[in-house]
Amino acid sequence: MAGPRLLLAAFGLGLGLASASACEPPGSCEEDLRAQVLDAQVSVDADGQVFDAELATTQVERERGWKHRACDRRALLLLAAPVSEGEPSLAVWGCGLSEAVDAHWIFDGEVTAVEIIEPCAEPCEGCPSLGADWPADAVLELGPEFEGDAPLPVGAAISWQ
Repeated sequence: MAGPRLLLAAFGLGLGLASASACEPPGSCEEDLRAQVLDAQVSVDADGQVFDAELATTQVERERGWKHRACDRRALLLLAAPVSEGEPSLAVWGCGLSEAVDAHWIFDGEVTAVEIIEPCAEPCEGCPSLGADWPADAVLELGPEFEGDAPLPVGAAISWQ
């Protein structure tokens, strides 16, 4: 007699799981386990357009960026490492990106260059790098889920806190 009850319970559990997955919001996204999701956030003001961005401050965070990232790619601000001599710079690449992003190089409070960073498959050795010789205090990446006006124009005033 326990056999039919067990079978009925398993069937009921299966229906419960099927209905639970059917209740997920449309367009939900499952993140790749290798993706970096940064907790640090910063408020960015770009010519009066104010939005939040993830903040990458370490070498590892800057190198990984949105590599393997599939979800919630609105804005990512990569801060250049301090330099003892000369002007800071910051190179970016598209290794492991799932979609193209708009990259904005920022120096002395304004956008100085804008490039579309195209995805590049791993291994990363063959991926082009942009910006290594351009003066930059930061690079702002705006992804496919960004809800403002993008790309920002060269010369746009930009600050963060």
